[in-house]
Amino acid sequence: MDGQPVSATLSCAVDPDTGFCTPGNLSIDVNQAVALGLRLLQVQNPAGPLSNEMPICVGNAGNCN
Repeated sequence: MDGQPVSATLSCAVDPDTGFCTPGNLSIDVNQAVALGLRLLQVQNPAGPLSNEMPICVGNAGNCN
């Protein structure tokens, strides 16, 4: 989060036919307090590369304008 490691849990609904996550159904729960506002999130598989940065809004839309 914003270039710093955080603990998080990634989950999704699995398509029983393919065994992969159902498109558009992914959840990332950050397991620590994060300051309100616009943040940049990258996801890393422990054995793989980083994802592209994703802007996320922490709080409500008013916190991210």
